[in-house]
Amino acid sequence: GEPSDWEIKSVERIKRFGLSGGKMNLLSMDKINRLDSICTNYEDVASRLGITEYQISIFIKDNTNEIILLDCLPSQVISRQDIVSIRRIVAFDSGNYGEFTIQVW
Repeated sequence: GEPSDWEIKSVERIKRFGLSGGKMNLLSMDKINRLDSICTNYEDVASRLGITEYQISIFIKDNTNEIILLDCLPSQVISRQDIVSIRRIVAFDSGNYGEFTIQVW
């Protein structure tokens, strides 16, 4: 992300989101929680990701504890035929593992 410590910055100072916590191949729980709180304003998230012509959904689940950590999507979903979906198994800096799914339509 930019800045790299965006999770402690005001929303206005965030240029780009990134979920790496500094340890290789681990997602930061602090950054996931901060993105979850920012996602109450989906348009803010989409604009910082450069999404203007499409809609996006970001879903992160902690499979160790069966907890949904992030479910970010627009309040008004526009139905489209083409959906691109990417799903990955991820590890968190908490020691847990889970899944990260992003969809664009």
